Parts: sequence; structure tokens; C-alpha cells
Amino acid sequence: MSKKIATIEHVIVFDIDSTSVGASVVRCGKDVSGALLERNELFSLRKYITNGNEYPFERFFHQTLQTLKSVAQETQLHALVPVQKVLVNVAVPWSSVQKQIITYQKKKPFIVTEVLLDELLAQRTAGMFEHNREFIEHDVEVVDHRVLDVYGNGYPLRNAIGKEMSYLELHTLASVMSRETKQTFTKTVEAVFHQTPEFVSNTFVCYQGVQSYLPHVNNAIVVDISGEVTEVLVIRDDHLENMGSIPVGLHHMIRSLRDHLNVPIEKAHSLMRLDGDDYLDDHYKMSIETALHDAFGFWFKAFYNLLDQYARNGLLPHTIVLKSPQDTLEWCRVRILKEDRLKEHMHASGRIELITFNQPEKKSDDIELALVSSVLAHL
Repeated sequence: MSKKIATIEHVIVFDIDSTSVGASVVRCGKDVSGALLERNELFSLRKYITNGNEYPFERFFHQTLQTLKSVAQETQLHALVPVQKVLVNVAVPWSSVQKQIITYQKKKPFIVTEVLLDELLAQRTAGMFEHNREFIEHDVEVVDHRVLDVYGNGYPLRNAIGKEMSYLELHTLASVMSRETKQTFTKTVEAVFHQTPEFVSNTFVCYQGVQSYLPHVNNAIVVDISGEVTEVLVIRDDHLENMGSIPVGLHHMIRSLRDHLNVPIEKAHSLMRLDGDDYLDDHYKMSIETALHDAFGFWFKAFYNLLDQYARNGLLPHTIVLKSPQDTLEWCRVRILKEDRLKEHMHASGRIELITFNQPEKKSDDIELALVSSVLAHL
């Protein structure tokens, strides 16, 4: 017997990175147990924070807040329904993440319960600042702390609830934000929706996105290129093994192309899109190929340095899952595949494969936002 929808919940989902601010209104149908049965995107919107030019951080932060306010107000006008929850996905540079390991051991076997897991997570969250120098030196607070993997008596478990064991190990992902940034983002959202938002890390969304929408991909390097930074995750045997970021993104490539060709930044951005879609005249493309190659070369150098660090623990996965702003996704894909030294620095054991996230919401015009909202709708 198929389950029936018992409750309808409308959720506002924000997506904030170093390129843009997106938002969507999502209708979630749930059964009596609270499990998600149906998700429909009613409205979505995304606005760029800047056009790609360099700005001091203070001005960039101000522009981000103005963009968030504008997106929130326009989304509220189109919502036209009571809103039960507001979720905010924050990426680098607005959040930072760390993996944590929580252990629990008893002489006599015990049964794992939801209450026990919640207590262990709460205890670690409360004591996270006691021994973490990085957290102590910066005025930050934990905004999201989630269990990624559970091990019982040394073995990985898909579902630990109800299992008997004497040793429990939780691998978690802790996300922190600057207290000032979190408070400012919160006030901006509260002023429009009159609700306190819940924050979620982009690292968790990317990891969960692979688990949910690429179920046959067990080993991958997830590359999320945004405006000023790129986040990189290494997933091995479905477990999050490494994560980090490089301070180079699409805006650096656009600015490199702008300076190389001596054109306005809007023209440089347009050339990237046209090159990715193969719309450039062959003769003209040949004349600017060096500039296009060098624009991505700056990113490759930083990316390779990070891959070399990750590879110290062994061969890396040969599958890349690429995520980037939709209008430059194809350009990034083509340029990465053209790179001759990619396999050398990936230290991969097989032929390099590059894929993108399957679009979980076919009606959405924003694949990135659809991915975020579909992952967060299950929370």
C-alpha cells in the first residue's frame, strides 16, 4: 500500500556562495512519520553578487547582504503561501567545516538509539571550542553539526539504530560561521520572513548530493567552482575522506581573460559562455585560445597543489563531479577535459571521467538551486 501525504510544508531555501545568492520556494508533502514523499519547486531566483570585478572584502560583504535582501524580498512576494521553515545553505567563504570523530565505549554491550546519537552529537557540539585552537582564536559559532558515517565495533553501518555493540564511532561534519556574519544573515532573512533560519553547510549538501543523486558513484572528487573560491571534496567508498578549498574561482578566470584581451569584464564573461557552448567563430577562437587557456591555467595550478596534498594518502578517484554556476558549467567542463596534466596530478588509477549532478528537479531553471533544495527538503 502506497503511503499518503499527511502534511504539506512550504520551505524557503537560500543558497549563498561567493558568486551569487539563490532562493526557492519548495512545497514538501510528508507522510505521518514525517518522511518526504513529494517535493515541488514553486519558484526560484538567483542574482549575482558582483559582475566579477575585484572588491575589498568589506564592500563585497555589503554587496552580498544587499543581494540577499533583494532576493529575499522578491522571493517573499512570489511565495504566496504560509512558510513553515527557512533554510540557508552557506558555502566558503561564509562558512568553514571540519570533520570530527566521536567515540562511545562501554564494557557491556549497549543498544544504539536516536536519543544516544543526539546526546553524543550535542555533547561534542557544546565542547567543540574547548580544545580547538582555530575555533578559539576566531569569533565563530557552530551552525551545523551532522553525522556522516557510523561505525559499530569497527564496521561501517548504514543504520545503527537498534544495533547492539560495545564500541560506537561517529564521523561528523561540523560547520562554523563568523558570529557577525551569521547574525547579519539571520537578521536580513528574519526581516522579510519573520522566522529564524537554519544554516547548513555546502560541504554537506555536495556530499549528500552525490549519495542521493549519483548512487552508483562511490569514489569521486567533487569540485564546486564559485566566484572567488573552489571547494574540493574527496569521497572514497561513499565516505568523505578529504575536504578543502582553494582561493581561486571563476571571477579570477574572468579577470584574467579581461586583462589579457583588454576587454570589459562583461565581455570576458560572455566569451567564456560562448566558448563553452561552441558558438565562437573558429578563426576568432584560435586568436584568443592562448588567453582562454591561461585564464583556466591559474585555477589549475592551485587545484593541482591541493590534489598533490590529497594524494599523499594514496591514489585518488578518477571521477570528477563538477558543480559551478550554470552559465559557465560547460566551459569549465570542456577546459578541464582538455588539460593534459590532469591525470598526472589526480594520481588516478584509471581513465579520467567528468560528470555533473543529475538535475533532481526537471522543471527548475537553476540546477544548482534544485540540488540544494532537494537535499535540504529531506532534513
